[in-house]
Amino acid sequence: MTLNRYEQQIEDEFQRAAKTPGTAEYVSTKLSGPQHSCPHADKTKTRGMPKRLGFFRQTDGTMTYLDTDKVCQRCYDDMTPAGFTVWSTAYKPSERPMTPTSQARYRNEGDPDRLDHWAAVAMPTSSDYYPAMWQAGTEDDADTEPIVDRRLPNNAEVRELWRQLQTDGRPFYVDQLHLTQPWDPNAPDQRAEDARVARENRLAYENAARGYVETGVGGAGYNSIVEQRILRERAVELPARFGENRNTATHDETETETETEYRDRDRPELTVREDLAGVEVPTNWPEMYRMPSKAEIDAAEYEMTGRITQPTDEEANRRFHLE
Repeated sequence: MTLNRYEQQIEDEFQRAAKTPGTAEYVSTKLSGPQHSCPHADKTKTRGMPKRLGFFRQTDGTMTYLDTDKVCQRCYDDMTPAGFTVWSTAYKPSERPMTPTSQARYRNEGDPDRLDHWAAVAMPTSSDYYPAMWQAGTEDDADTEPIVDRRLPNNAEVRELWRQLQTDGRPFYVDQLHLTQPWDPNAPDQRAEDARVARENRLAYENAARGYVETGVGGAGYNSIVEQRILRERAVELPARFGENRNTATHDETETETETEYRDRDRPELTVREDLAGVEVPTNWPEMYRMPSKAEIDAAEYEMTGRITQPTDEEANRRFHLE
């Protein structure tokens, strides 16, 4: 059958993507075995990896998820030549105070016109969802449908990290998308449910090539502090890179003055807190902000990983100013 010009362009794009390791199209070429697995009998793994991993489809903007027990170590390595990325962020908008180092970074690095204090600003709409997500290998099956009900949080930090993942195009792990079973806040045994999630996340954070971190370096709550302890030198703080790659900034250079003024109205009123080393915080911020103690984080880290490591420099600095 002869393809028209548009169809041929799509086919050419697919063929290029299918030959590019790290893409969902490439993954699909490896899953010729039963039940969308690789054809090799020995699925034993010699290195750690998450139970589930995401891949972007270059040809249509959707994504796939791969259950890694369906592939052997060699096929997994072929699919992820540069490893995979995780992120470390809260899903709710943050208005937490920053250390003086973080404030200086906000003021002095990157494009001077970017949106300052963006972490405290909710995005204009909460109706967006993540792109459709297929099980790897089922994209062309007539009797399968993608997952389309995963809501993208109305949170500037999450949106920035998501845009960076899309820009990179590399394999990725996001717990909201890639837990084998979504976290259940109403589980009969909540401690056991939290432990299950922690075990799956540990596999991702310990084996990721890199982890994207919001401006709250050092972490904010228990989970993000532990995640950044695990990542350490593999952690990449995105806001410090806004000046290098404007495509990832919330404050888009195509934004109109009206839109900017609209966002400015939503910025919280800030007050300098001398008792927090001159850190600016929202005026309505509670008088006391207690960062979790080292002992509390040690306990959380041990529960997640079975070991205790030293705090990162950023965690120690944040605790010095805010504990």
